[in-house]
Amino acid sequence: STTAITWSASDAGSGIADHSIALYYTTGEGDVLITDNLSNSGSYDWAIPAIDSKQVKIKAVAQDNVGESNEDLSDSVFEIDSTPPDPPTIDPVKSPTVLLSQGISGTKTFDAAIILINGHSENVNYPSLTAWSASVSLFKGINTLEVVAYDTAGNSSEAAEATIEVKDLNFTATDEEISVTVPAGAPSEEVEYMDFARVALPGVNPAGSLALEQAIQITSNVNSFSSPIEITFPIPPGASHPRSFIWDPAGNKWTVLPLKSSTASSITFGSDQLGVFAVFEVIDFNGPTVDNVKIGGRNVSSGDSIISKPSLTLDISDNYAVDASQMFISVDGAAPKSLSGSKASQTSASISYTFSDSDKLSLGDHTFKITAADEVGNTSIWETTLYVVGDSISGLLIYPNPYTLGNANCIKIDGLTEDVHVRIYDIAGDLVWSGQNMPGSASLTWDANNSSGNQVAPGIYFYVAVTDSGGKQSGKIAIIR
Repeated sequence: STTAITWSASDAGSGIADHSIALYYTTGEGDVLITDNLSNSGSYDWAIPAIDSKQVKIKAVAQDNVGESNEDLSDSVFEIDSTPPDPPTIDPVKSPTVLLSQGISGTKTFDAAIILINGHSENVNYPSLTAWSASVSLFKGINTLEVVAYDTAGNSSEAAEATIEVKDLNFTATDEEISVTVPAGAPSEEVEYMDFARVALPGVNPAGSLALEQAIQITSNVNSFSSPIEITFPIPPGASHPRSFIWDPAGNKWTVLPLKSSTASSITFGSDQLGVFAVFEVIDFNGPTVDNVKIGGRNVSSGDSIISKPSLTLDISDNYAVDASQMFISVDGAAPKSLSGSKASQTSASISYTFSDSDKLSLGDHTFKITAADEVGNTSIWETTLYVVGDSISGLLIYPNPYTLGNANCIKIDGLTEDVHVRIYDIAGDLVWSGQNMPGSASLTWDANNSSGNQVAPGIYFYVAVTDSGGKQSGKIAIIR
């Protein structure tokens, strides 16, 4: 490393001679020339020598134009430390591992001030003067870690190295011909073991399937995963259309799992959790029927017009059993949203969905896709394109009309959709009163008072009802005595 030596030299008589500055350092055992023949610039970048001393001083010598010279020593001593700290140690690491991060630790000497791991000091902690720890991010494959210690003088130690291999983990139950592959990064902690045990089939078979053999329960110290693991089961004898399922104890039912691959003798499927698994022979190959799709109580077909926050109902039926938890709607290819429904019977369900402010539809064409599933994973899709217009308020009713002042009842404005603003004007066009229906309410009332609370005069008044999405209806109200 280098440091700047600075000085000031002057001569009132003949002046400082050109290239007459010489610089030395001393450790108390004689002067050592740093450089000479310097111009009187006042500064020089010194390459610090590899020595160890706490008694270093700098001496500057200057000569004037008549050959006379003078010198000066730095006011105080300073230290030069060229001895690197000892290499740090690294505690044993976990390798191979399935995790994409790992905590590592080790020791250092007192004089080691900073630890760098692969050139970085971020996230390194120092629990004591002689210990260090850090969390390192890893990638799948071989990770080489170089740990170097630096002292306060900037001297670096030799590197200590550790190697961590990140790879998929595989577990097998040889007698059952079952294997589980845990991809790197899938678990949140190290998977230490997996146990396999045959258990009786819980619940009843998924409708449209036949039981082939007992279930297999897989347990581990880690039972849920951020990405699917892969499980391979042997295909039971006699199976021609096997599908894999996991038992859902909360829903008290079997849930079909995504198929990864299959051969004549095995089936591989994905699951983000462990539990009780079974392979069933599927005898139902037809998806459920999506029927009687209505929006706002009326059947719709491609090109029909609808409001911006429609209410949707539909019926699902299947020869064996519908899965009411696997019904979804997607608009214009957006992420599917779950449809709520109730099963009228094992083979049928009624589904409903109402669009809210969060998924209110814009004006124009929109493509609706409804996906329904049965208990063995067969799916059906209902798809159509509908045109969204301003919210319809064509059914708006105002009564009584005419209205008699002094009537104990207010004027009722009925048949409103959500987010309808109603304004009432007098014959001169001045605003008399305005109101908006509450969320979920289809009506408003007006007591025939203006916005100041005073009763309006008899006459003809005009109402205008407008929705947020552009729907509009207007008409007259007669006020009489």
